[in-house]
Amino acid sequence: MREHRLVCRVENTQKGGNLKVVPTTEQLKTFFRICVRASNLLRNIELTRYDTRSQRIVVLIGQEIQVEILSNGEEIIQ
Repeated sequence: MREHRLVCRVENTQKGGNLKVVPTTEQLKTFFRICVRASNLLRNIELTRYDTRSQRIVVLIGQEIQVEILSNGEEIIQ
């Protein structure tokens, strides 16, 4: 069995006078739960992305499961 490690680095810094948009605490908690569930099912996490425009985290699990995490931590599984 392969070992997977989750590393999450969130920065809240000011550059050029603009506050950098970062995921909410609720989003990060949901993201962690989704990663653990995927790992327990031995599924690969192919892609993760934080969309600053919509302020959603998008996770692609395998080739067919897409999860969007809203700013309140709610998850939408497609």
